Amino acid sequence: MERSRASRKWILTAAVAFCFGSALFAQKRPDERPNAPTCTYSLGYTSLSVPSPGGTRSVDLTTGMACGWSASVDVPWLTLVAGQSGTGLGTITFAVAANIATTSRVGHLTVQGQTLTITEVAVLGPVAQVQEIWMSNAQVPSTVKTVSTAPCNPAPSVVTTFLPTDAAAYVFVDVTQVAQGDVISSQYFAPDGTQYTNAGSSYTVPAEAQSVCVEDQGMKIVGAPPANLPGLWTVKVFVNSVWVITANFTITGTSNCSYGLSYTSLSVPPAGGAGNSITVTTTNSCAWTAVSNVLWITITAGSSGAGPGTTIFTVGANPGDSRTAFLNVAGQPVAITQVATGGPPAQLGPIWMTRIPFPNSISSCNDASVATTSYAPTDAAAYLYVAVTQVRGGDVISDQYFAPDGTLYAGAGGTVTAPPLVPFGCWEDPGIMIRGTPAANKTGLWTVKVQVNGVLVITTSFTMLAGSNCTYAIGSTAASFPATGGSATVAVTADPGCPWTASASPGATWVHITSGASGIGSGSVGYSVDVSSVDTRTATIVIAGQAFTVSQVSGLPIGPVITPGGVADPWTYTKGIAPGAWVSIYGSNLANATQTWSPTPGQTLATTLAGVSVTVDGIAAAPSYVSPTLVNVLVPSGIHVGQVQIVVANNSVTGPPYAIQSTAFLPAIYSNAAPGTSPPRYYVTAVDPLTNELVGNPSADPRVTRAPRAGDIIDLYALGLGPATQFPTDADFTGAFPLTATVNVVLGGASVAPSFAALVAPGLYQMRIIIPATLAPGDQPILLDPGGGVESAQNVFLSLQR
Repeated sequence: MERSRASRKWILTAAVAFCFGSALFAQKRPDERPNAPTCTYSLGYTSLSVPSPGGTRSVDLTTGMACGWSASVDVPWLTLVAGQSGTGLGTITFAVAANIATTSRVGHLTVQGQTLTITEVAVLGPVAQVQEIWMSNAQVPSTVKTVSTAPCNPAPSVVTTFLPTDAAAYVFVDVTQVAQGDVISSQYFAPDGTQYTNAGSSYTVPAEAQSVCVEDQGMKIVGAPPANLPGLWTVKVFVNSVWVITANFTITGTSNCSYGLSYTSLSVPPAGGAGNSITVTTTNSCAWTAVSNVLWITITAGSSGAGPGTTIFTVGANPGDSRTAFLNVAGQPVAITQVATGGPPAQLGPIWMTRIPFPNSISSCNDASVATTSYAPTDAAAYLYVAVTQVRGGDVISDQYFAPDGTLYAGAGGTVTAPPLVPFGCWEDPGIMIRGTPAANKTGLWTVKVQVNGVLVITTSFTMLAGSNCTYAIGSTAASFPATGGSATVAVTADPGCPWTASASPGATWVHITSGASGIGSGSVGYSVDVSSVDTRTATIVIAGQAFTVSQVSGLPIGPVITPGGVADPWTYTKGIAPGAWVSIYGSNLANATQTWSPTPGQTLATTLAGVSVTVDGIAAAPSYVSPTLVNVLVPSGIHVGQVQIVVANNSVTGPPYAIQSTAFLPAIYSNAAPGTSPPRYYVTAVDPLTNELVGNPSADPRVTRAPRAGDIIDLYALGLGPATQFPTDADFTGAFPLTATVNVVLGGASVAPSFAALVAPGLYQMRIIIPATLAPGDQPILLDPGGGVESAQNVFLSLQR
């Protein structure tokens, strides 16, 4: 960023003829002004999460107006687009390339030792970003699954350790950039790493929102298995099935009671009978009960107990069709199925499902596989096991599988005929093939019915989890186009027979599917992008369920932008603006070239320089210097005090209005920063009116011949002192117009009234003072007080010699 004094040579030259006839300020270029050696820098944020399609982002840098900086990145998928270097306040714009990997990646942007950590999620990762996650032992009904522009508030306090006697554990997540249809879900994992399926939940976002606060359905602890699984538990949160964030919590303390039963299903013959028993396994002192909910099952012993025990029950004779009822034993249901009158005497039970086939079906079930209640579409198969008693040679045992919609699934199940005179204790059916079959796409609760000699005897069920055996991939996940538009294709890879579609997101009228709007198996999608006359834009094409991002650069000319806080006086860099004051405007794209203009006395001040014009409060201002990042203007005397707007136009492209508070005065004394001072110390360069010598501090201004002494008469030059008897800001002039406000010079703490104070050139003021004879040698602070509660900068000094 250029120093603002480079552009105001003519401001000070106009005073030459009037006051001392030398090029005092004509030779003083502000770009010769030394930088303060110590600067502090701060980025607007230090971490950022970016979805896999990438895109363009920006971060603001805060530092002193005179502080230089440069930016760099440490990975090839980050590219600096704008703001690679500069001076003072700035904005760094960077591009993030699409991530086509299946894992997230991390890169860094560094500016003068300040680091921004950028995390890009894996390919196909969600746009939505989880900002915060925590656990609690309480629900908040008002925030359960609530879409809100605020984060999770109110929410219960964070809990990281739970007791076995706690009712439940819940996870809260605060997610931003959510879209309608995004699915936010949670899964719980026990200390041994296995998923605990009886916990967590999923939530589908009903509408576009800035953020969504979700409290999941949690995990029951007391009276449930987690109470007996102490240690470090893990909760994983997914957005659209992509794992995005993890929370941990601990279950600790003495275990609560848990119960096991010898079986949970039993088949009895039509005649019924007494002496049926269920063994209850639990720890000593743990109480339990057994209850029958039907008249034909009677508990004869063990209706309650404490610690291990047995429930004994009698089943009455069946007068009709097969029937099923449930006993509640130790809080768990036990299914009792009684076959119809005339049915086979064979009894079936227990019954269960598993993933692994059993090598010998004509034996006991002692070495059968572990029971499984749910299956993924990628599992190979599911098999049914049933324990068989009282079977006769020739009895036919068969089973049928029913899909979640109740229809019979013909491609599963089987039949076995009991051989004569051979013990037959366990039967495994041929099962149901899952992976690569229609069954993989029929999600929900399946039912298996087992019959003996054609009579339904017992039933079990299992769950087919969501998913599909179809897999899809696209050749890339993003493409960028110039403002002139264009066309391209995207390759689609799919399993044979797997259907897919392609469609642009709603509102993306500038993106058109030209071919491949649908297909079966592998293929391609053609699309085109219109010519743009608007700002940067992005759209999404959903291809076979995969997000493909199309971005297009701006079709608008790049306009000027004023940096926040980037309006200040050009000498001591005090932020603000005032009628008739010279100000420096910092920003980007302010001009296409660098140019300075100096008028001749009496000449009208131009309101355009190198195609750049500036209005303040709707009034054209006179520029003296323009460059891409700095413009110096004389503020029109007619602006009002209060909030005003500054508008910069660069060759007919107008930037956004910049609002700023105008004050009656913006005083600044002509001074220079001494090398090696931090924060900078500014030293006044004044004029001895008797000798025309420059007096002040030689270390700050090498043209100075000496320091003034107490009792000397000196001339000071200033800006921003407000109206004079004539207050022209539209033409150059010669002469001196006395100020209408009384300006006090506070030097070394003493108030000094100028013997002369006038406007001597557009925006330039001259004051003559006598340095108090009582002031001690050395640096004395000096400031201007024109009234109205506004003073010049505090870090300005006048050096006095002995």
